[in-house]
Amino acid sequence: MNEENTMGEFNQLKYINEFNKKTYKKYYFMVRRDNEEVIKWMDSQPNKTEYLTKLVEEDMNKNKHLI
Repeated sequence: MNEENTMGEFNQLKYINEFNKKTYKKYYFMVRRDNEEVIKWMDSQPNKTEYLTKLVEEDMNKNKHLI
């Protein structure tokens, strides 16, 4: 992939954005501000992506019979 601008300089931000777009799928969710326990719990997780992915994988493993 040639990530050079018109001056021939490498555009690192563009390269990273394109890499992320091709490599990852984004999911968004919202929590109501009055759900303070969930917010506090999520805020305490050092890696939210890892935490949520692990939860989904555990749920998938528990519910394989539903697929």
